[in-house]
Amino acid sequence: MIKVVLVGCGYWGKNWYKTLTLMDNVKIVAVIDPNPSIPVLNQVNNLADFDAKSYDYTHVIIAAQAEYHKSYVKYFKEKIGGDNVLVEKPCGLLNEPRELYYNCYPGYIFLSTPHYKRIKNMVYEKQLGKILYSKFTRASMGPRIRTDVSIIEDYMIHDLYIYLDLFQPKQKDLTVNKTMNSYLGNHIKPDTAEIEIIHNDHKATFFSSWIYPEKERKIVIVGTEGSLIWNGEKLYFTRSHYSPIQGQDKYGNWNWDLREHPTVDITPAETRSALELEFIDFVEQVPRTQVQKDLDKLLNKLVN
Repeated sequence: MIKVVLVGCGYWGKNWYKTLTLMDNVKIVAVIDPNPSIPVLNQVNNLADFDAKSYDYTHVIIAAQAEYHKSYVKYFKEKIGGDNVLVEKPCGLLNEPRELYYNCYPGYIFLSTPHYKRIKNMVYEKQLGKILYSKFTRASMGPRIRTDVSIIEDYMIHDLYIYLDLFQPKQKDLTVNKTMNSYLGNHIKPDTAEIEIIHNDHKATFFSSWIYPEKERKIVIVGTEGSLIWNGEKLYFTRSHYSPIQGQDKYGNWNWDLREHPTVDITPAETRSALELEFIDFVEQVPRTQVQKDLDKLLNKLVN
């Protein structure tokens, strides 16, 4: 039996609570939150009340506000070790010492989806050939505008992690250009960001915004032998690509031949939720520590 302490049951924590209650061989032994957004069992108001009682638990999920991560991580790392503590992004505030979080499990839900795992396998197996370009978009009109972190730490952080995990660029070779705006006022941290990262011949662009009027979550990866499109819940692949030739192709392109292939829906079949899959990765300790370190270095260039 996996026995979980859930810290925070608000905007995102309530999703964890609902997910864990439906999983076999999982028990929520305590929910630490003075005012959970949904009715819960085993509620504890604060860490002091929790510490005063005896609880038997194996894993901890911290889904509280970022400003409270530090105190909870310190406490539970001492009790059960960092490997058994999942901390939702952004894993504390960036102006805090980052080493505290390195051996905890960072919560990035999209990494656990079968879509991402298929993309990762295809990139590693070089089914796209040499990667030329990638584009990451994660934007929508709200619904929540955070004041504790910027849009980079809330939305774009998922795509930055995916980029680093997929392509493993050397930090010293990265050229980073950024444009960040607070259209909603100076009292709000950047609500819209456009980032460009160049590594060797691969240029990646990132766009995230709270105020963008259309919900969009899309990743496009273009290679010399084909392309991937991850659009919401759907994943597509095409082998269409250009090849150098002498002369002209049938479309009138000089020195380039467009070899067209059908776009194929390769969306994986999966009935389990993304949170359930992430919890399984957490329990099985699918590695994320080194990428988290690399991500912190990149974030420091963007938000400081």
